[in-house]
Amino acid sequence: MTRNEIGYSIGGIGLGFILSGIIFPLGYLDSYKVFTTMQMVGASLIFCSLFIRKPMKG
Repeated sequence: MTRNEIGYSIGGIGLGFILSGIIFPLGYLDSYKVFTTMQMVGASLIFCSLFIRKPMKG
């Protein structure tokens, strides 16, 4: 696996965390903590993936 693929896969996992953080609490009333935790984990994974990926030249 190249460095770009690793960065994109970690970013994809982070995006999945953010989407599930939005979708999961919709059926529950007392789930604000779950929502914020999922959002923070997803955002941090996407943030980390930006440093793993090689910058695009051009």
